[in-house]
Amino acid sequence: KYVFDFSGLSFAGTTPAPISLVGQFGADGNGNVTGGTTDVNDGGIAPSGATALAASTYQLDTNGNGTNFGRGTMTLDGRTFAFYIVDATRLELLEEDQQGGSSGPAILQTGVIPTTNSGFKGSFAFLAGGSRATGTIGPNARAGRFAADGAGGIGTISFHENNGGNNTQLTPTSGITSTSYSIDTTNAGSGRGTFTFRNSSVNTVTYVFYLISPTRAVVQDVSAGIVADGTMVSQSATSITLADLTGNYSFSWSGVELVQPAVFEEDYAGQFAQTSTATTNIAGVVDYAQLGLNTINTNGVTLNAGISGTLTVAGDGTQNNTYKIAFGGHSAFTVNFVAYFADGGTVLMVCSDGNRTTAGIALPQTQ
Repeated sequence: KYVFDFSGLSFAGTTPAPISLVGQFGADGNGNVTGGTTDVNDGGIAPSGATALAASTYQLDTNGNGTNFGRGTMTLDGRTFAFYIVDATRLELLEEDQQGGSSGPAILQTGVIPTTNSGFKGSFAFLAGGSRATGTIGPNARAGRFAADGAGGIGTISFHENNGGNNTQLTPTSGITSTSYSIDTTNAGSGRGTFTFRNSSVNTVTYVFYLISPTRAVVQDVSAGIVADGTMVSQSATSITLADLTGNYSFSWSGVELVQPAVFEEDYAGQFAQTSTATTNIAGVVDYAQLGLNTINTNGVTLNAGISGTLTVAGDGTQNNTYKIAFGGHSAFTVNFVAYFADGGTVLMVCSDGNRTTAGIALPQTQ
């Protein structure tokens, strides 16, 4: 069985709208998709809830594209996708029909997947990026963490939202109410669940998740007017220090810079070394594209620029921490991030500045 996370644009209405599709499907090894469950958030108006997948088919290309490159096609949720096999645990899919343009991974589901609330317990950090699709439309990124008690309750919630440059930070003392989670027993074994909480600053926040393993999931934001998706990772450490985080990291961030007369996309990929010194503990290199700045550099792209900065670990490190990163290049600038640390050295990051909504992940580099 595979858990999938696709995002992109839907062409179902009169104008394109953002769409997120998450879920789980079975594959029998003989070209048959043996059912599954999906949640679709199309335009942020009326998320579908858990919907059964119809039995469908998949097949490898019969020419060299199949045997040499692992290319094939699949029908899923009434949509047609091309896929490429990465390895025995992962596919990358691209929608190829008239309904929309979505893409993303399908990842093999492993481990003992909980089927009731009692099987889901511990601390988790999450990150989702997308857009506010109704009301004041614009980019949206959210990250946070919570502790599940094994009985449908969540607590120790920390949360950061960058909604079109408007930032809101919640801590466990911020008056968060209506807290709960639920493992889907109707679709038991699918790994599907939900969690939700409320605060007057952000109203009701609700996520759907599908567990890839007991410690990792894809998430879909189904809060009113939001279309976003991302990841959730367990957080087993009860305290995290700078010494725990020392090492080399690769990162990938994307989002938009909020400038007039129009916002523009920005994307970053790079590497940094992190030390346990108290200040200026980050140094590395980055390539970045700021697609509205082609008057400043060639096609808006800056290559092989230096970065420096500081990670500050707050409290026991399990909640919101801060990165301050200075970028070199044609015009130096600084970006501030809120960060949550999770297992495997995963760092989930959301920009906390008012002039951009940018988010992404940093991962340890290993040999």
